[in-house]
Amino acid sequence: MFKNYKRTMLNIVLFSYSQIVSTCLLFLNCIDVPGYGRYMYTFPAISCDSSRYSILYVPVAVLLVLNTLGTPLVIFYRLHRQKEKLETKGESSIAILFKPYEIHSYYWTCYILIRRVIIACISTFLLTKGALRAFMSIIFNVICLVLQMWKQPYVHDIDDKLETTSLVILIIISSVQAYSPPPTNDVPSKILALMLVVCYGFGFGVYLILDLMKDLREGKLQRMTEENTIEMKSI
Repeated sequence: MFKNYKRTMLNIVLFSYSQIVSTCLLFLNCIDVPGYGRYMYTFPAISCDSSRYSILYVPVAVLLVLNTLGTPLVIFYRLHRQKEKLETKGESSIAILFKPYEIHSYYWTCYILIRRVIIACISTFLLTKGALRAFMSIIFNVICLVLQMWKQPYVHDIDDKLETTSLVILIIISSVQAYSPPPTNDVPSKILALMLVVCYGFGFGVYLILDLMKDLREGKLQRMTEENTIEMKSI
């Protein structure tokens, strides 16, 4: 009976993974207030030195470790055990974890989960340091972009291109946040930065559209060639 609900359980685990990690990190993120003690950054009314916080600290930390490390390790273990089914793309109750990806990247779901954790850590612990947070986000997203372009993990090319696009957009957004000029009257600098970002994003968008149109045209021509071949054989 459990097998009938395994896919649903996997979807719930994957969907809630990032939310659990982010919530636990926010709970553990305390700041020192001189003369008053330590308080949660996102909820200043909660003191990190209180007895109630101390009671919840250990369970939250354990949940964070088990969820952050346990989930990717268990998924990788299950995928590695069913590697023969992955190679044949056979039916499996955990097909959602490997079917979108090529055989050489069957572990990509684990990589995505770990990537979410790192993004959550950067967003949480560098919350008060905007420039540093943006700089770290740029570095991390560039690394992810290089890995994405190197591995090309998805079965369908369109998925690879969309993933590449999303990473480039994240790099652009982080670059804008890193620039963050002070609120002065330096209007030309702001306009120049905005133009650079818009031109870069527009250029990449045009390239992506043209590339997709090329793939669609080649696919259509291939189908037309196959149909003509079939007609010639029938004659």
